[in-house]
Amino acid sequence: STSKQGPPKLLLTRDECIRAQGLLKALSRQPGAHWFRLPVDYVGLGLTDYPEIIKEPMDLSTVRKRLVNNEYQNLDEFIFDVQLIWDNCKTYNPAGSVVAEEASKCEQFMHDYCTEHNIPQPSPIRRPREPVIPVEEKTELSELVKKVSHDALAHIVTIVENECPQAYTQLDKERVMISLDMINKATFDKLKEVIHTDVGMPNKKQKIEE
Repeated sequence: STSKQGPPKLLLTRDECIRAQGLLKALSRQPGAHWFRLPVDYVGLGLTDYPEIIKEPMDLSTVRKRLVNNEYQNLDEFIFDVQLIWDNCKTYNPAGSVVAEEASKCEQFMHDYCTEHNIPQPSPIRRPREPVIPVEEKTELSELVKKVSHDALAHIVTIVENECPQAYTQLDKERVMISLDMINKATFDKLKEVIHTDVGMPNKKQKIEE
């Protein structure tokens, strides 16, 4: 049997990958880069409003993973994500704060490096952004998940582990943690359908049909 395949995905050339990796290495050597190497641990830092203000978190390790996994179709997408790190930082932190100042320094270094190594400067043109999940829906789901059956819970864990691994943490042999703030909209909708079906709640579509 034959399966239909879409058009081949465009990938960065070897030369583009080398230039992109060069920028990430150079950035990681900057004095203030330690602020931006890993995702912001907003839970550990008590920044409860961070997910509400920053809708698309980004950090150097995530950019590096996307680069290694061939998730960028061109250098414009790559540099947009790098720029997003500095934009997020300056959006959340007050002007003049140490971390915002370091973001500005890293951003200026990036611009200079891009000019020197023929990497496109950041552009506002971007692939569609991930839809935002309303806080009320997250709260409702976190309450409903406490009522689901063991089988449904196992199904939920499998969905998150396979489709949104960044939201899945294995705490020990028997316990896992799922962060709703890290779940994308498509996965969230799947979980909602599983949970609503299990606890006997009709979804909106069913309500309309009735």
